[in-house]
Amino acid sequence: MDGMSFDSGKEAVDARNFMLGVRDGEWVAYLHHVRFPLPGNTYYEADHVLINKDLTVSIFDSKAVPQQSRREYKLKKKLFAEKYHKEITEI
Repeated sequence: MDGMSFDSGKEAVDARNFMLGVRDGEWVAYLHHVRFPLPGNTYYEADHVLINKDLTVSIFDSKAVPQQSRREYKLKKKLFAEKYHKEITEI
């Protein structure tokens, strides 16, 4: 879609909805697959990053099923929150 590739159909639908929200003025900007450095020479790649009207940032991760059992994801989510003082919202 629009030259972007997605890991799942849900991620593509979520991206489309965010892009429509930007067009309609709900958010200032939308970024797709943004990499954030984490401790331990690793990174977290966010599915969706939104720039809000007040210029704060919201991070979203499209999940078709809950990720409670994925240890690596849980660890990266925790490290992300500690480093950036932001929560990742799973949608």
